[in-house]
Amino acid sequence: MIVIVDYGLKDLPLNLDELKSFHSDLLISNCEVTIAKAEKIILPSTPKIKSAVKQLHILNLFSILRMLQKPILGIGTSMQLMCEFIKKDSATCLGMFELSSSMIEDNAVINQVDGNIKIKKIKPSLLLNNIGEDEMFYLNTQYFIPKNILTTSVIFDNPDISASIEKDNFFAVQFDPFSSGDSGKKIIENFINL
Repeated sequence: MIVIVDYGLKDLPLNLDELKSFHSDLLISNCEVTIAKAEKIILPSTPKIKSAVKQLHILNLFSILRMLQKPILGIGTSMQLMCEFIKKDSATCLGMFELSSSMIEDNAVINQVDGNIKIKKIKPSLLLNNIGEDEMFYLNTQYFIPKNILTTSVIFDNPDISASIEKDNFFAVQFDPFSSGDSGKKIIENFINL
């Protein structure tokens, strides 16, 4: 069973019927017991990171997610949620990655990373297995993590910005696989097959 964590926010942009096309055994839940029993966990993107952190504390999931020794995938802004700190929001996050996240202030850069983007692999990664150079992924965010020791791919047009990072059992992609067609399905399949 793969569980997608529900942060308890009204605007969580997920439709379970659509998600079933990616894998039949996907479940959306914020139940501590269900999440602890899951084989793999997905943290979906959320427009309200600070509120998501608060909800994780309320739901008693904050510490549990940090301690689980099973694959966890962060999508979109959940890449930031898995970091230690978000500078712009002054938010302390899960700390799975010893990194901080910032906001893109340059409008020209925002335009380059808004919409369909290509990524460039810079390290071997099972999550990026069978992903070609011409694959397109949907990205819509002003948050970013600079290229660092945990980076496995960068945004092709902005090689200083991480497109994916990983450490141990923790994985994250800045783009949204669920909105990226067949390319995104490959990412989800790779995660499920880890």
